[in-house]
Parts: sequence; structure tokens; C-alpha cells
Amino acid sequence: MQKLAIAFVLFLATTTAVYGLDSKSGTSVISTSPRDFRLPQMSLAQIQAPDAEVRLMMHDAIFRTGMFVVVDETEASASAPSQPFGGALHAWAECEQSAKLPRDLVHETQMDDGTKRITLATATNATIVYPLEGSVVHECPAFASAAVELRARVAATGAAYAAVLDQLVSTGRPSEYTDAVMRGESLEHFHVFRREHAPTAAETLRLHSDVGLFIVMTAAEYFEKASAEGRLQRLEGDTKPATGFLLELADGELVRPIIPDNSLLVMNGEGSSRWISGAAGAPRPRAASHEVHVPDVPGATRAWFGRMYFPPRDALLQDAGEGQAMTFNEYREQTYRASQAGDNSQASTAGCAPSGRHLLQDSGSCAAGEMFCWMSCRSTADLPCDASGYSCENPEGDIWPDAFINATTGNATHCKTCKPVCSAAALVQDGLIQDGLTQAVSAPPVVTPAPTPTSATRTVAHVAGSLAMGASALLAILIS
Repeated sequence: MQKLAIAFVLFLATTTAVYGLDSKSGTSVISTSPRDFRLPQMSLAQIQAPDAEVRLMMHDAIFRTGMFVVVDETEASASAPSQPFGGALHAWAECEQSAKLPRDLVHETQMDDGTKRITLATATNATIVYPLEGSVVHECPAFASAAVELRARVAATGAAYAAVLDQLVSTGRPSEYTDAVMRGESLEHFHVFRREHAPTAAETLRLHSDVGLFIVMTAAEYFEKASAEGRLQRLEGDTKPATGFLLELADGELVRPIIPDNSLLVMNGEGSSRWISGAAGAPRPRAASHEVHVPDVPGATRAWFGRMYFPPRDALLQDAGEGQAMTFNEYREQTYRASQAGDNSQASTAGCAPSGRHLLQDSGSCAAGEMFCWMSCRSTADLPCDASGYSCENPEGDIWPDAFINATTGNATHCKTCKPVCSAAALVQDGLIQDGLTQAVSAPPVVTPAPTPTSATRTVAHVAGSLAMGASALLAILIS
């Protein structure tokens, strides 16, 4: 059984204080104001054809800081775009603000500090680039067009970085990172962050490193309403909040990286060393631990895009103990099963994963009242069963990811209509439907009457209907 446990825990934000990890609670404690820190900076063309100087900078980025900046080559030219990233983030923020997209296409999560995160997810599976949903193209054509260009720029950066890793990291075989990028899955998220109330915690995302090979992401952009019609204007210059990203250096110091406008950031994850074979005694890429804070700017919208690259599903855990060999796919399965059992804290460390500081945004990093379904954490608040009965299914009753495995790649494919439901077995066990074809049709589940259909009644109707032919009669009874 193969699980697409997608990892993605990267959210840039801002703060004016540096934070250290409280060894007792695992949370952050304020220390002193961080210093600005200049990351290694280079252009995409330099990464694609590195000279000796660029190779030295890349060596520093890979093994010391774990992160670097890819600056915009057209920034100073007459042809430079009027907005960063060709206006993709601005168009995305306006698209989300318009509320034109189907609600089941975007997913809302409340972060630890009360910030709302709205996500539009897509993916690249091996070399197959999944397009945005048709409704996005129809309702938000400007965003859809700009997103194609941004995704292409990110993909070119990821491929170039993998080639540099192959040159500078001693691995078990040539082109190991390039092969991983070509065969593995990537999750791509467009995020909007919005805060409606004062923060309820110090950080939006506490100090952590990521499980993937690496991530390529945009610098965050901030917008505010410019008209009653919902048009947004970009905050820039003195009105723009600080970047908000804190990076932990090798000596434990937390610094505030300088992030130029229209630049991409590349950051190593744990997977760059833990799931890629290395020559004995050779240095390994450093995973960048970082902390995220969304600034408390009333009325501001923060937009961001990132692509997390994952190891191939057959990649082997490199630091497993004797008799504990594990593939990345097996690790994801353990994480998924832990979440299905309702133990999200265990899910984040399943499969010999590092401590709670190393987060995997799949089933393991979903908040209470959520489950990982297709591309992101989805609310389970309206489901009538407990966590052990949760299932991610489409309206036809096909379960993701098991029913969506690509025969060629062995990876799970898209299920844009999938959502959390209660499995048939769970509904039978909880007495919400009776076992057996005749009973399921003749004895509909007991639900609380309501003037309009609820998510729970629609869920019961769907699952019960999948148990038997003639489900239309049952559906009529349940949703009338």
C-alpha cells in the first residue's frame, strides 16, 4: 500500500525578536533582537553554469547555512516585471479575496497563533506537472497565467540546484539528487495568510526543519485593500512589513535573513541527507531550522508560494539502526497510519523521523480536528465518526491514495474531488447505518433533523449509498 504523505511546512513571516527553543516545552522563548544576515546570493544562470566563485558560495550554502537566495536576473533591466513574480502572488491574493473559487478547492487552517492560512494546492508527480483546476483558470485567468510562469521558474531553479548538489555532495552514485527530483513527488502550495485578531501565541510556526529534500519558495508579499470592490495594492517600501523569517545558524544563533524582492529562496530539508546515500566520512547537506511569525498588521494579506521536493518512494533511510531499514514510502505509510489512529503527535515522528522540531505537513502536522486528505489538512469537525473511521474519498467512494496510484510512476495521482468522510465500516460500527445491503437501504441512518442538509448527513448519505445498488432511494431519504 502506497501513501502520498506530502510534506510542506513552510510559511515565511516576521518578528522583531529572536527566539530560542525552550528545552522543556519545545516552544520559543524571547531572547534578544536578531541581527540581519546576508545569505549567499546568485542568479539562476549562475547556478545552471557555476564558475569557481559560485561553486564556493554554493558550498557554503549547502553545508553551512542550508539556505540561499536566487536573485531576479531582470531586476535592474527595462524589461523587469512591474510586480515581483510577474504579479502571480498579487493575482493569487485577489483571486482568493474574491471568493469566486469553490470552497472545496481551497482549504483553510488556523495556525497556532490564530492566523488563518488559506491554501490552493497542486503538485508535480515525477515529471508530470498537474495544471490548476479548470475553475481557477475560468474565475481567475490572470492568476492562472502568472502561476504557469512562476511554477516554471521554480522548477528550473529546483532542477539546477539538484545538479549542483550532485557536483558538490559525495553520494553513493552520480546524479543521485537529479534522479530524486525527476522521480519523486513535489507538493506546490499557494498560501494566503490573514489575521483577524491579535495573535494568541508567540509564533505562527515554531522552530523546525523540513522533511523533504529541499524547498524552493518565493519571498512573501503583503497586500491591503485599495478599493471597496476588493482590489488589493501591494505594500512596498516603508509600508511593507519585515520578511519575518528567522534562520538558525549552525552555532544556534537565530538571525533575520535579508530577502530581496522578487527573489526565490532555496532551503535544505532533512531529506537531503537522511534519504540520500553519502560517501563514508563525507560532509552532508545541512538542514535549515527556521521559525515563522506572521506580522500583526491589521487588514494585511500575506501571499506566498513554495514547492517542496520529496525523496523517491524507494529512497532508503540512511541513519536507520540495525534491522530498521525503511523506505521513504514506508515512512509515509507509518505517518499516515498514526494519523488515521488519531495520534497526530506520533505521526509527526513516525518512521524514525526526527523530534518534534522536524515537521512533516501531511497527516503528522494536521491540527486537532483535521486529517490529511489529498493535498492538505482538511477539517473533520462535521464528521459523525471518530478519528479511527476517517477516510479520504471522492464522491464515487474511491479511497485516496490507494485507488489513485499511477501504474507507471507508482505514485498517487490527483483526486481533486476527494474530501474527508467516515468509512462505511465506521458508520456501521457507530450505528449510523446498519450492516448489509437490505438493511442499509431500508433502515437509513439516524441523523438529527435539520432544515438544510449538513456535512454529516451528506457524508452518511454518500457512504451508505456506496454500500449498495439502488442508493438513489437512500440518498433521497437522507438529504430531503
